[in-house]
Order: sequence, then C-alpha cells, then structure tokens
Amino acid sequence: MHIVHVIDSLAASDGGTSRAVADLTSHLSDIEDCKVSIMTQTSSSPELECAENVEIHRISPTFQRGKVFQKLREIDQQCPIDLIHTNGIWSLFLHFSTAYARKTNTKYFATPHGMLEPWSMKQKRLKKTIAWWIYQKSDLKHADAIQVTAASETRSVTDLGLGKTIEIPNGVDVKPVSKEVPREQIALFLSRIHPKKGIPILLEAWDKLNVDDLQLKIVGPGEHRYLNELESKISKMDRGDQVSLLPAAGGDAKDKLLQTASVFVLPTHSENFGIVIAEALVMELPVITTTGTPWTNLNEVGCGWCIELNADNLTHALREGLTTSPKRLKEMGELGRQHIIENFTWPSIAGKLATFYKQTLSSI
Repeated sequence: MHIVHVIDSLAASDGGTSRAVADLTSHLSDIEDCKVSIMTQTSSSPELECAENVEIHRISPTFQRGKVFQKLREIDQQCPIDLIHTNGIWSLFLHFSTAYARKTNTKYFATPHGMLEPWSMKQKRLKKTIAWWIYQKSDLKHADAIQVTAASETRSVTDLGLGKTIEIPNGVDVKPVSKEVPREQIALFLSRIHPKKGIPILLEAWDKLNVDDLQLKIVGPGEHRYLNELESKISKMDRGDQVSLLPAAGGDAKDKLLQTASVFVLPTHSENFGIVIAEALVMELPVITTTGTPWTNLNEVGCGWCIELNADNLTHALREGLTTSPKRLKEMGELGRQHIIENFTWPSIAGKLATFYKQTLSSI
C-alpha cells in the first residue's frame, strides 16, 4: 500500500506536528508492504530529516487548487496512491489535497493535531468560523477516519459533530540515558516559544519562587516579536538573572539539556499530545505540565505533576520539583521512562496505524 502524508511544512521551527510526521513516516516505512511518501510545501527554514526510504515531494507554497492536483497526479503516476493522510487543518493546501482525494475516490485520513481543541478554536475565531463552514467541516465529515492522539481530543471532535475517530497517540524514540551526566538545579522549558505555551505564567511563577541557586532555561524557536516581549518581561523580573532565553536545540544539544535539568516544565494552555513531554520522560526527567494536555496521569504514575494552570499552582509544583531529593527525582525519572517504553514507542504506534490503513483499504 502507498500512503501519502500531506503537511504544510516539515520545517523544524514549526514544532511538534512536523516532528511527529517526520518520525511517524520514518517508522511506517519500515513496515512490510508499506510505501510512504510526504507531500509538503517548500520552506526557507531547515527541514526535519526523514528515513531515506520516505519519498518527499515538495511544492512551492500555493493557493492554487490546480497545482496541488497536478503534484498529487505526478505522485500517483509514479506509484498509485492508496490513501492520503492530511496533518493539520485550516490550510488551503491541505483542503486541496482532501479535494483531490474526494474527486478521485481515494481513501483519506485526517489528523487535526490539536487544532480542534477549545483553546485553539478560540484563536482567530472569525477566520476559523468562515473556513469551518466553507470547507473544513465537510472535509472532516467525509474523512474515512480522523486520527486523534488522546481521549480529550476525541471529546473535542465528537462535540463538533464529527465521527469516525481512531485514537492513536504520537510516539517517541527510546534513547540511552547517560548515567555520567549530573543533574543540576535547572527547570527546563523546551518547546516552540508561542503564546499557547504559557510562558508569561511561567515567568510569574518563577518570580514567586524566591529561591536562590536555581536556573530556568527557556529553549526553543519563536517569532522575533514575541521573543522580544519575553526578553522585556525577563529584564523587569526580580529574579530575571536566573532566567535564560535560548535558541532551539536539537540532536546531542537537546539530549544534554534533557539530561542535565532537574525538572521539565511545559505550562501550556492546550496540547493534543505534547511530544516533548514524552521525550523528557524517556530521558528520565520528571515533568510539570497542565490539565490542558492529555498527561493527566503523571501524578498517578509518579513521574511528575499535572496541574490546573495558574501562577500559584505552578509556583508550588516548581518548588516541590526543585527541592525534591536527587534520589527521589531519579526514582520518578525511572518510572517516567518505563511508562513511555510501555505505551508510546514509535514502532508500536506506527504498527497500530498501519493496521488501520489496511483495514480501511480492505473495505473498498
């Protein structure tokens, strides 16, 4: 079977959706009888790498239906397309890809990647309302399946009158954890720097900690205007000298950050999965996050803190995390890693999705 994943961009700076597609398609391509291609728009930013046997077809950014149809016809002529899987919503590029699938009677899946969550739906509400009624609702209603990554996202999709959901989370690659790198008194935020991520609340909570010898590292890509706003806030903080705003890190640099921090913090307003949380846990780093994510069982598993988002709750969790004994943090880290290995490894996730593809195609 030939599966074509469609995504607006594979740029590393575009965050979790791009990374999830790059990783998922790489593992899907390892499955017998599964050929995987990606169609995406060209980007001026560095792109994420995929496995060598994943064919990437690029098209210049376009609002023209005909160009998207032409590219998909070219891909189909090289190897007949069995199923198209779109990643994200609201984009005309993705809509035209769906239109091609519907016109050619090609099966198609859609993964919203959290873009139907209540917080996200409130952003740019007017534009989204117009798009919803013109094309987006119809595209989703006619999909052969809507892939969601957590039960909370299933509820959001159902509340919008959509069905045919399949719940398959994102995954993570399991890397070795160095036992030689010492943990430091560092709280680490490592994600896209965006208003959704709750960074102003994190800064407010940090100022309330009133504890010396701690560091907060905020690491990730972001728009210059927003970065400047955050830098201005940090400069006015009582404990701004403890806060570092750092550019995106990947590869070994990212692994080192995850292995030297004491706790990971993602005070997000909304997250359909939060792949960086899984990456932190698999590196034995306890996590502080919010009920806006599907990681509400961190307290139960014993590998972190999941809180209702406000500055007081976050201050309390940070204080508890950064004053917990190294021995206890190590135990929490080991529990987190085991939880990820048992539930969220990419080969297992890719295998489940491939099974759904085959079931869908066998119903033709």
